[in-house]
Amino acid sequence: MTLLDKDLIAQPQLWSLVLMPGDERLDVALIPPVADEEMIWRTFAFDSATPDRRKALEDVIYENPLLLCDFKRVYCIADCGSFMALPAGLDGDAVLEMGRSVLGPECESSHLLTEGCGAENAIMTQWIDEDTYAFLCRTFFNIRFYGRMGRLVEYLMSLPAHKAGAASAYALLRGKELTVVIVNGGKLLCANYFRCRGGNDAAYYILSALHTLGLDLASTRICAGGDGFAALAEELGRFAPHVSRLEPPALHYRTGRTTLDAPFDLLIFKPCE
Repeated sequence: MTLLDKDLIAQPQLWSLVLMPGDERLDVALIPPVADEEMIWRTFAFDSATPDRRKALEDVIYENPLLLCDFKRVYCIADCGSFMALPAGLDGDAVLEMGRSVLGPECESSHLLTEGCGAENAIMTQWIDEDTYAFLCRTFFNIRFYGRMGRLVEYLMSLPAHKAGAASAYALLRGKELTVVIVNGGKLLCANYFRCRGGNDAAYYILSALHTLGLDLASTRICAGGDGFAALAEELGRFAPHVSRLEPPALHYRTGRTTLDAPFDLLIFKPCE
């Protein structure tokens, strides 16, 4: 992937920087201040020879001088560590206690993000490795953190299609990574992540989740997206009558030839005004 040179943007102080660190890569989006500019995005795979994920993240950031410029705003969508959907209304102590009971030692060495996700019955938590969190805070003084699943669920909960009474299932397949979100009205029923072998495997996980929740395929709307859409939609279409593509929202900047190839999470992200 082409490195991000300092000269790529003339006035970075007018742009917003979005970092989405995962377990194996860093996704980056540079969001322009005006509608006639195009979003710039890159995906940088971590060096497999570097076992320390934080060190691999540092290497990618320091190898790309543009990322160290002074941007108007800097955001981190954490796609690393563990996440959990928890019942709405829990206080901070209860969230920590549930984290400790499920995650064990990971909880003690992680920074906790707790955020609303647009569902009336749930909140989302994201646990970020403390060293990774501290490094990003040192490097980007004005950075704001979000959990990837929380932002995704919030966006999907805002869509009008599922509010008519029937359940909706949303699936994003990126390579061998599958994200499944199932909602019904204003309630979150499922938010999960799977490693899979391809479209057939991903379809099994989705159909299994719907079966576990007791949802009728004849009335459930399934929207799929990501680079694995074609294979996933073909397999799901053998069992479910309502399968469609999950389209990104209308973008407030110019859409170039490769813009829509960016990860869905970057396309739905809107910087704070």
